[in-house]
Amino acid sequence: MALRMSHLAQHDTLTDLPNRVLLRDRIVQASTLARRRGAAFAVLFLDLDHFKDVNDTLGHHAGDQLLREVARRLTGTLRASDTVSCQGGDEFIILLPEVSSAAHMQTVIGKLMAAVTAPYDLDGQAAHVTLSLGAALYPQDGADPDELLKHVDAAMYRAKADGRNRHHFYARALHGEIQRQQQLRHDPRAALDAGQFWLAYQPKVNPASGELLGAEALLRWNGPDGPVSPATFIPAAEETRLIVPLGRWVLREACAQARRWADAGQPLAVSVNISAAQFADPTFVDTVQDELRAQGVQVSIDDFGTGYSGLSYLHEFPVTTLKIDRSFLAPGRSGPQATALITAISGLGRALNLQVIAEGVEQPAQVRAMLDLGCAAMQGYLFAPPLPPAAFEAWRRDWPAQHAAFAAHA
Repeated sequence: MALRMSHLAQHDTLTDLPNRVLLRDRIVQASTLARRRGAAFAVLFLDLDHFKDVNDTLGHHAGDQLLREVARRLTGTLRASDTVSCQGGDEFIILLPEVSSAAHMQTVIGKLMAAVTAPYDLDGQAAHVTLSLGAALYPQDGADPDELLKHVDAAMYRAKADGRNRHHFYARALHGEIQRQQQLRHDPRAALDAGQFWLAYQPKVNPASGELLGAEALLRWNGPDGPVSPATFIPAAEETRLIVPLGRWVLREACAQARRWADAGQPLAVSVNISAAQFADPTFVDTVQDELRAQGVQVSIDDFGTGYSGLSYLHEFPVTTLKIDRSFLAPGRSGPQATALITAISGLGRALNLQVIAEGVEQPAQVRAMLDLGCAAMQGYLFAPPLPPAAFEAWRRDWPAQHAAFAAHA
């Protein structure tokens, strides 16, 4: 019974692989032996890419079966003297004693990635997975077990940041970057509690008629050291799922601002961006019903034609608006192909009775081109940047005069 209890305390219950406790003990032993012999050893950190998708589409039973099969493939690929450890979930750490060089590690990594990414049969269901892998070598990448594990973790996250389905060796240059990323994953949560987020509003206009069509609410963060770019903190919030409570705050704040404008006799349609994680959150529908049902909810597809913003969403959600991605208007994208894409999106919108709006408009020539292509709704710095509410109200008062001047020179 004592031996059984000891085994359970040191092994993962699903895969029966050594757990973090036993792995660390073996790294300590490998460190002692390596110092005595003047040798090196390697640690690899493997994380399956998008493993949650397997659980969501095939079920948790299939996910467990996949993890057990990954464990079997890893141990079958390596030597008996190597240690494959399951850290829980879809994370595995491998200890490779007596590794002489990065080239040796490269060979092992190639075999491991080939083994893990080969197709799986999960009770008759075909599955394909990829992995992100970090690698670190003792002693140059870490003089003690904790430092080595921290650095191999950093290398693995760099592999994910570089696009997944790849590996990355630890480098000293990663240290500061990873520290900043870890801080960034923590700071937005504290910032939300501290009230450091605010909403800016960018106007949507019809430059032909001068009509103000609405405004898009855009999240901004004034950190202790100054503004933080949304391109930096939004991905971090999505990774940590802070985007769900953060998005809930955005909805409520945007609704409150829309109500304030309506009460002041200046009603305006306000749109907000909703992430895929918010759509997947089971409380999202309740949040929308609580905040927006009385005002009417409209769904627009941002950056239409790029990334995940594709045609399938047109029948999955009650979409009312398509937003032409700003990249289609970039100077480097001008020409027949860009024109054909914009024409196709505008035509699709008209055919489906959807509004089409172009974002990122910065030059008068873009306005003329969009109007010629049948898109009259626009937003961008040519008209106004994202503005705090008070500045937006001042811009709104001045817009008729601005539009008159704009139209005179168009």
